[in-house]
Amino acid sequence: MGKTLKKTDSIATATEKVTDFLFASFDHGLESEYFATVTEGIDRDRLRLYGVGSGQMTHDHDLESKESISCLSWGTMVTNAQQERIESSKKKQGKKTKTKVVKNKVVVLGTDVGSIWIYSVEQERIIKKLPGVTDSRLVDVILNTNGTHLYFLSHTGAIVAWSVEKDQPVSEWKTNLKHTHALAVNNDDSLLAVGGEGQIELWDIGKGQIIKTFKCQDKHSIQQLAFSQHGSTLVSSNGKKSIELWNTQHGSSKDKKISSKPTHSILVNNDDGVRHLDLTSTTPQDLTLLTVSDKGTVTVWKSQAAPGTIPAPTTTIKVMASKQDQIPVLWARLTRSNNNNKTGHAVVIARGSSARPLLETVKSF
Repeated sequence: MGKTLKKTDSIATATEKVTDFLFASFDHGLESEYFATVTEGIDRDRLRLYGVGSGQMTHDHDLESKESISCLSWGTMVTNAQQERIESSKKKQGKKTKTKVVKNKVVVLGTDVGSIWIYSVEQERIIKKLPGVTDSRLVDVILNTNGTHLYFLSHTGAIVAWSVEKDQPVSEWKTNLKHTHALAVNNDDSLLAVGGEGQIELWDIGKGQIIKTFKCQDKHSIQQLAFSQHGSTLVSSNGKKSIELWNTQHGSSKDKKISSKPTHSILVNNDDGVRHLDLTSTTPQDLTLLTVSDKGTVTVWKSQAAPGTIPAPTTTIKVMASKQDQIPVLWARLTRSNNNNKTGHAVVIARGSSARPLLETVKSF
């Protein structure tokens, strides 16, 4: 899920009341170490990273180009500097020597003119530039789990799979959807989800074919998508009051290719929209889902609810300045925690401003 806030999207309208950054996201590690923001400068955008543990700014990078950032996501990959060290170690110790490869965190940025920049946290600089990979504004860009392929989506509906090693496109497709905004790829790199106006396409990456189309309950454009850990569930949000869970298992060729029935439809709040969602799972049936509302309330659902039932929220997090005044949570993520030597989940939140966001771990379960 590479989706973040966009100043041109309908989701940003309500969000701009409580945020002063263009984009934001915690990194996608099991234990989120960084919080990234992109802010708008006088003549160029600016990327900042903050350490979750310290709460301090760790990286500050002025983007040299005057192109505007249009999307942001996190990922991990083996950088060129790492590869050179690995090759040098092999030459010294012998070709048969096994070298442990540690992937580094990177921030992937898409621009309004179709370029992609990859920023290395380790090297504190842009390590790769892909100028003009498409001839129109990028609306989403994601790096697969292995860090070998980029997937990006333009506002014209063009989808491209890009090999990081070969530094070239390996597949190009065209969605049938209107007003596309979101991409998601599952962990084994076999399924790609594309969200548009009231519909979601599920693509078989290997075959380059649409295997299923999900018809949502309304025609608002899908703003965010996320696969469960095992890939059997896809979660979607159009930024409005509800989120929907879809079964991605397509089974036999006799299955219907168009589905209008999500396994679950959850009403987040009667008078609030969804700014951000996150999802984790320990088994295909056991899901933990998090949302951040436009008003800055965090809600967590943790259940093994049967299809067709509506799971009840298990946790609601509000930061209050007083009994009446709520301090909005800007962003939140499910992360791993160790409580009394037991591994569980925690919620890490960001609040405040882009100049100095406050980062806190507020709940363990």
